[in-house]
Amino acid sequence: MDAGAGAPVRTDVELRLRPIADDFLPTLDHALSQRDAARAFVAEAITDGVRDVLFLGCGGSWASSVHAAHTLQRLGRALHVSNIRSSEVGERFPARLGPGTLVIASAHSGGTPETVAAVRLAKRAGARIVTLAHPEGSALGEFADLELTYRSNHTITSPKQTLLSHLTWSLLTETGAIADPGPVWAAYDALPVALRTALDEADDHLALTARALADNPFLYVLGAGPNAGASYLLSMCYLVEMQWRYSASFLAGEFFHGAFEMLHGDAGIIHLVGEDASRPVSERAVRFAEQVSPHSHVLDTTMLSLPGIAPELRSEVTPIALGVLCSRLAEHFEAVSGHSLDERRYMGRVDY
Repeated sequence: MDAGAGAPVRTDVELRLRPIADDFLPTLDHALSQRDAARAFVAEAITDGVRDVLFLGCGGSWASSVHAAHTLQRLGRALHVSNIRSSEVGERFPARLGPGTLVIASAHSGGTPETVAAVRLAKRAGARIVTLAHPEGSALGEFADLELTYRSNHTITSPKQTLLSHLTWSLLTETGAIADPGPVWAAYDALPVALRTALDEADDHLALTARALADNPFLYVLGAGPNAGASYLLSMCYLVEMQWRYSASFLAGEFFHGAFEMLHGDAGIIHLVGEDASRPVSERAVRFAEQVSPHSHVLDTTMLSLPGIAPELRSEVTPIALGVLCSRLAEHFEAVSGHSLDERRYMGRVDY
């Protein structure tokens, strides 16, 4: 069925569910191995007077930075933090961009034109540059003062967020926002196994969710606070780009300022509910949706055991866990729809 017909793309044959990537644990371990380099770089930058932090990225790479930016904005009183889509930098060149700015730029391929162009401008302005990509020596990395990599084409968002955590918590430590990052580092050291366990624990629930929403013509995805990046990732990158589904993501609280009027008929909704301070906002949206729609589905991190993560630090890692669950949910949608996540009409196929 063609996506333009107003219904989900479906083939006559379901696809075999992809196995969880063999490189899941090694990729996260590689990301963790770069912590010391990130800490040393941040310590030097703060000593030299850096107080502005600018995250840059497009699509999923921008979404991957939401958690880190949220944490720095919440805790980093000595820092001015922005999270900007790379394509906007040329239009609204930040007035504060200069030698006192740390630019953290992400692009999976390391070659996203908008991000490369934005980093080029930042470098000319005298900013310090950290880049995140899967390959070493990418076009983006050529501008880097520190190049961080995760070396995987399959395990992407969680190692990006792990690398960003090195920078985030180093910045908070070096500016005096926290005294001892040791418990946070311990939580991240436990994260690879905790996330791999989460995939097993949630897989049946994700399969049921994908099958239940297989034929809904439109899907809302709601998140709040640091989980908004995962909701954007699921909606825009996985459902729209990779599954050709009609979908939109909204902040759970903002949903009540207009968008919820369209929750009727066969419209489906997926709630991403974490354990951070935004949880009551998401719970409110869940309560409402369950009153008016039979197509409301919840991914709640309280279903996960997250072994090795101290209870007081679950709120720090659950935004990453939700991103991992969203990636796996996309694979379940692929299996049910028969439409490959790798199929594109335009991206990488035509000039634009």
